Amino acid sequence: MKNSIFKKDALYKLSANYIPERLPRREEHQAELFRTIIGFLEEKIPIKAIVLSGPSGTGKTVTVKKAAEQILKYCEEKNVKIEYRHLNTRFASSDFTLAQMIALSLLPNMPSRGYSSRELLYAIFDHLEKSGSSFLLALDDFDDFIREVKSRFFTDLLKISEEYGDRVKLILILIGIQD
Repeated sequence: MKNSIFKKDALYKLSANYIPERLPRREEHQAELFRTIIGFLEEKIPIKAIVLSGPSGTGKTVTVKKAAEQILKYCEEKNVKIEYRHLNTRFASSDFTLAQMIALSLLPNMPSRGYSSRELLYAIFDHLEKSGSSFLLALDDFDDFIREVKSRFFTDLLKISEEYGDRVKLILILIGIQD
């Protein structure tokens, strides 16, 4: 048996999916995200979207993922239904493909063709309303998406969210790179 130059789980710790136990110098940001989102879920803070921006590699994405872990744990303890999705908009080339990414992450049996982006958004909100779930949606690289795609996606998403009112709580986290 050959000795490896890597410690156990070291390769995983180098992957983009790795979330460390602690986030040095990010605990305050993580706690602020947690408080803000829980405040919204408990109807103490009126928010629709949180925008995080900063230079590449500064911990925005991992901070959101770590805060989301805490939020999901809190919601489970309090019997609050919530769906969480963290998607990278870099893989979306249009409003439709972004809506499709979100829809298929929530509704895996949803047909991938035959719907407009707005129809997909309505299907998402219908699903959330029927399940009684709030929706925490984190979209990474949103600034590139907006720059590259002449998008009405965010306008449509927020308008549809307003139509559903308190029946479906949407918390949108937009993560972008500061220019």
